[in-house]
Amino acid sequence: IKEGYVYAISNSAWPDWIKIGMAIDAEDRLSSYQTSSPMRNYRLVHSVYCEDRSESERSAHILAARKANIPWSKNDNGEWFNITQSQAVDILKEIAID
Repeated sequence: IKEGYVYAISNSAWPDWIKIGMAIDAEDRLSSYQTSSPMRNYRLVHSVYCEDRSESERSAHILAARKANIPWSKNDNGEWFNITQSQAVDILKEIAID
């Protein structure tokens, strides 16, 4: 299944960091993060539906890396970015248009 969501989540333990990921269902993915956190402090910042969630996630990672002023490589940087929640929302809105 190519369709699904690209999402941004935050955690109050790391207030300056946003995770950008993909899932068939963003709310369900958030729930899986909560099970590994005793504080249940992950929050869904924003999500957008995409016809090709893998390609859209890649685009979002590249945009987020630019905002964070780092070169992007999923192997090196993973999916966490030092960006604001507002920047994350803007990035997801931008990929939703593509």
